[in-house]
Amino acid sequence: MIVCASAESHCNDKRSDCFAKAAVKDWCLNPQAAVTCPFSCGYCGEGRPVNQTGCKDVDVHCAWWAQSGECDTNPEMMRRTCPTSCSMCTPECPADQMLCPAWAEFGECDSNPQFAVTTCPVTCGACKSMCKDKNEHCANWAEVGECTSNPAAMTKECPMSCGVCADSESGGGFAYCHEANSTLCKERVKEGSCTDDVTLMLECPQACELCSHVCMDHDPKCSAWVKEEKCVSERAMMLQKCPAACGLCHALELEYNDEPCVDDEECPGWARAGQCNDNRPFMIAKCPIACGICYEPGHPNLEVAKELKEKKEKDEL
Repeated sequence: MIVCASAESHCNDKRSDCFAKAAVKDWCLNPQAAVTCPFSCGYCGEGRPVNQTGCKDVDVHCAWWAQSGECDTNPEMMRRTCPTSCSMCTPECPADQMLCPAWAEFGECDSNPQFAVTTCPVTCGACKSMCKDKNEHCANWAEVGECTSNPAAMTKECPMSCGVCADSESGGGFAYCHEANSTLCKERVKEGSCTDDVTLMLECPQACELCSHVCMDHDPKCSAWVKEEKCVSERAMMLQKCPAACGLCHALELEYNDEPCVDDEECPGWARAGQCNDNRPFMIAKCPIACGICYEPGHPNLEVAKELKEKKEKDEL
């Protein structure tokens, strides 16, 4: 049996100062703390509501529940069942297609968001590059000064806790990964060492693989906007700023999971009616073969996927 490709997902803090914030009495009681600092506030890890690694939504209805405001109104259940849709877990995003920069230049991210943002989440800004700690003890080690006393190992192992990604208030306060010159960084990494050279790691975190593009909400106001039904009324803006709340992260997670390919019997009709694009989160969950997400040898819906692929290629000519 052939299954969909896998993508790693993390329950990780999204600010470098989370450990300090969590130490302030009652700060973690703020609902936004579960999104911004889930690890430092005790939501991530073995025996806790969310695993630190491999965390994911476990119900196909998560995207719809999140868009209905359930992350706020029913937080305990949603954190256990739908951590990705509630932006606690951050699934890594696949590489964009080769044509994505051209589509973005022609304005497709805004004019045709359902197709462009779901197909090109990195180029359209739904997925951004963030540092990720690789050890659950990183915040504690940083607090006792290990970033200074053991900089090479800590920068490599704990880039978020050691401040490699600076918190950006203009970016919702989250710690995004930044390189002044990505092309130069790639050349420098070929000549240098991302294991011992702390300066190189600090200046070229993406090239040194301290960061990865992940899907998550990028604005603290996402939960409020969802309740105002902006996922529908302002689709382009919301898919780019609030991809978790509007179901895109859930869809990406399903698209690159390890579940067997199984289609519902109604899938051929739904797929031919355009639902693979128009209702993608639902279709990825229910019709991955007909939508061409994964491959099951000999399945009759492979012909549907082939038919749709040929039609799409013809329309793009």
